[in-house]
Parts: sequence; structure tokens; C-alpha cells
Amino acid sequence: MILIAVLIVMVALVSMVMVIENRSSKNFDYSSKLLMENQAALYFNSAISVAKRLLEDDKNSYDSPDDDWYNLPPFRANDDTIVSMSIMPANARIDINELVSSNKDLAERTKTAFLTIVNSKGDNADKMYSDIVGWMKPSTEPGYAKKIRSFYSLKEIDYVKGLKGFSKDFHNYFTVADTKGKINVNFAPVDVIEAYLPEIGDCALDIVKYRKNQVFKNVTQLRDVGCISDEQYLKILPYITTSSSLFDVRVDVKIEDEDFEAEMLMERVGSYVKVLKYFEGKGFYE
Repeated sequence: MILIAVLIVMVALVSMVMVIENRSSKNFDYSSKLLMENQAALYFNSAISVAKRLLEDDKNSYDSPDDDWYNLPPFRANDDTIVSMSIMPANARIDINELVSSNKDLAERTKTAFLTIVNSKGDNADKMYSDIVGWMKPSTEPGYAKKIRSFYSLKEIDYVKGLKGFSKDFHNYFTVADTKGKINVNFAPVDVIEAYLPEIGDCALDIVKYRKNQVFKNVTQLRDVGCISDEQYLKILPYITTSSSLFDVRVDVKIEDEDFEAEMLMERVGSYVKVLKYFEGKGFYE
């Protein structure tokens, strides 16, 4: 009986030790993750300062892939940590909020571009357009917005019924930043140029090839590509630019096997740069 009692006590003690060890392991893992999150936050803060300084130091009247802020290699902070940062003019893409612009010509151009891009990916463009505009426009129904609603981030569109994954599939083509209806011809992808500027759609590939060797310092240089007529140029002139005031900044911090991300929208006015929006995690995109 004594032996059985001793065995029972030993089993109980072993069980207790295992419970304590399990809890300690969980607490250790939590503490380690919390430490890495704090380290990542410090790197995010440093990245903001670096991005601001790079953009403020850029004195060019135009923005192009030749700028220092665009060509940023990954930085190894220590043996366990790599920091990567990318800066992209927001007007490299199309402002999806312009689908409900009070400027009818701009709204129609944005709609045409939206339908063209979405259809090219094999999705039901008409349905997606209807769902997005239906969410943004005022409604007389109780419980719905009484004025036009703009999207705060591209990720927000994922929560409109039927549009899950939109940000992941279309973040290379659309933005929610106020681009004033203009796209930067030094950065816009071929698909964006073709869809947003259908007047020169046949010239889009030539434009991209041309800018690889010589960036556009002003929009008049588009004429040097050689495939744009005077009539076409005048039609697209209100919708093109070579400069930017808003920039999407993405920071990735890899600590050991953990990835931490932050994204922000920065505004540059003259030589002053400030953060307009900030997300930790995947905020703007999927």
C-alpha cells in the first residue's frame, strides 16, 4: 500500500512538473515573439525616418526609377535580422476611388480602365464594378451611408461582399491614394497605361521600353517615343505626370524565421514629408 501511495505521489509530481514546463514553454515562446515584435517596431520607426530623409533629399522636379529612394537594397541589421524597404509613387496605379468622381470624364475613364483590367484577369468585371460603386455611393436605405464613401485602404475592398481577395489580385493596378486622376508615366505598368490611356494603348509597350534607357523628366518627352499623335497627346495630357506627391512605403523585417510587415502612405509637399496612413501587418495589400 505504501508503494502504491508513493507511485501515486510520484505520478502527480511528474504531471505537475510537466504542466509547469508546458506553461513555461508557452510563456517563453510568447515572450520571444513579443521581443521580436518590439524589435520590428523599432526597425519600422527607423525605416520611416530613412524614407522621409530620402524623399526630402530628392530635389528633382520629376520622379523616376533612377532616384535613390527607389533603389534600396535589403539591409542586414545583424546575424538574425534582415530589413527590406520599398518606396513606390502611389500614382503608378489608378485611384479606384475615382469611380465615383464628380468629374464625369474622370469617372468614366476610371471605369473603363477598371473593366479592362478586371476582364483581362477573367473575373466578372461588371459585377465587381457594381458591387464597389454600390458600396461607395449614397443610399436611401436605412443603415447605409448617406454620402459617398471612399476606401481608406485597398484591403478594405476585400470586405465588400463578393470581393474577397481583391487587394491581393489587383494591388499592382489600383490604389486608394488621391492621385488627382494622373498616373506617373515613369512607373505605371504596361497594363495600367493601356487601360487608363486607351488613346495610346498601342504605344504602351514602346513607352515602357523607352523609359528603361531614358526617363521622362516631363510629359512633353512622351512625344519623343514617336508613336503618339498631337491629337492623342492632348487627350491624355490631363491624366499623365512625371512627378508624385504620395508614396507607398512597405517595410519587411525578417527576424530569424518570423516576418513582420508595415506599410505607410507618405505625402511630400515641397521638401517636407509626413506620414498620412500607417499599418502594421498587411494593411494596404493582401
